[in-house]
Amino acid sequence: MYKNNDDICRMNILVVDDDLDIGKMICTMLTKNYPTQNVLYAENAYAVSKITDSVSIDIYILDVLMPVINGIELSFMLSKRSPNHAVVLMSVCKEYELIQRCYETGAKFFIHKPLDFDKFFSNLDSLMIETFYKRFYRDKRLRHVL
Repeated sequence: MYKNNDDICRMNILVVDDDLDIGKMICTMLTKNYPTQNVLYAENAYAVSKITDSVSIDIYILDVLMPVINGIELSFMLSKRSPNHAVVLMSVCKEYELIQRCYETGAKFFIHKPLDFDKFFSNLDSLMIETFYKRFYRDKRLRHVL
C-alpha cells in the first residue's frame, strides 16, 4: 500500500477557498510549515471533484463562504463520499449558528479569518497526528486480515 515509511507519514492536504490570494497564502504557509506533506489548492467544489478523482485527500481545509456550494455543503458531500478524512472549516463570519453548523458537519475544528497561524498550526498538528494514527491502525488491521 505504501512504498516506504515516508509515504505512510505523507498526507494530502487540500485547501479550498474561492479567494485565490488567501488560498495560495494558506498553501504557502502549509508548505513552509509541513514541507514533507502534499498541499493542494482548489477554488471551488468543482475543482475539488476533479482533484479527488485522482488523489485521496486526508485533510480538507474549507472556506465556509463560497459561491454555489459553500464549505458546509461541501463538507457534508465529502463525508458521504469518504469517511476517512478530516475537515477544517474557516470563515470571516463569527455567528454562533454558523459555527455550530460547521461542527455538525463533523469538522474537527473551526478557525476565524484572518487566520491566527499559531492557533491554526497548533490545531492542525493535533489533527495530523490523529489522522496518522487512524491511517496507521486502519492499514495495520487490513494487513492483518489479508
